Amino acid sequence: SSGINAEYGVCNARYVLTRSTAVSVGFSASLCALVMFQITQKPESRVSFIFMGPETNFSAADAGKLIVGFELVLLALWRYHNIDSVGHLAGLACGYLYSKFGMERWNEEVRIMTKVCDEEFNQK
Repeated sequence: SSGINAEYGVCNARYVLTRSTAVSVGFSASLCALVMFQITQKPESRVSFIFMGPETNFSAADAGKLIVGFELVLLALWRYHNIDSVGHLAGLACGYLYSKFGMERWNEEVRIMTKVCDEEFNQK
């Protein structure tokens, strides 16, 4: 669902910024959502970027800030490249929001569904 939400954000933002109705794939936005979810869940874990070498590592929280900053710079330079920075930022936002607010809601939904299904199964 993060890819769908990110794609919705991309289409809206692209239309507002450029009046273009072009659609992006959304797969990279889904990956960005997964990355930000992991960063938000375990900000103290150590990560490294392959192009910086294995000896250079830092906390996941710092990596998240670096990724968001990089995407914001790419967004500012949107006329000079063909990278869907809006999609990546929307995916990062979806991953963050799901980690902070969506997990509690989802766990509540699963608890309710399990209770209802158990009650229906026990009635038969």
